[in-house]
Amino acid sequence: MDEVDEHERLFERAAGIDIAKGEVKVCVRVRGSRSGYRRQEIRTFPAVTAELPAPGDWLRIAQVQLVVMEAIGTYWKPVFYALEDDVECAGSGGQPRDAAGVGTRRAGSR
Repeated sequence: MDEVDEHERLFERAAGIDIAKGEVKVCVRVRGSRSGYRRQEIRTFPAVTAELPAPGDWLRIAQVQLVVMEAIGTYWKPVFYALEDDVECAGSGGQPRDAAGVGTRRAGSR
């Protein structure tokens, strides 16, 4: 079997998360019913401790395999820690366009 470079892996179900001080926006993209098409849904969650499990619950239901997070400062940390055991997470360092070159961190690998 051929080895696949980490940057060449394809994910059927992916999500992007934009984390701000007051809210967490999550966009889930999955394969559409027609070949070559993607379906997406965006939801907004409050960025408070009691609500941190909600995005993760939705991502699990949608069977998301990879999450790319974008945040400024340390707002990403609580969201990352809430998700890290369930989904592969990557950070973009502040700009979504930067996410193409970031490595991923598999949950549980510290």
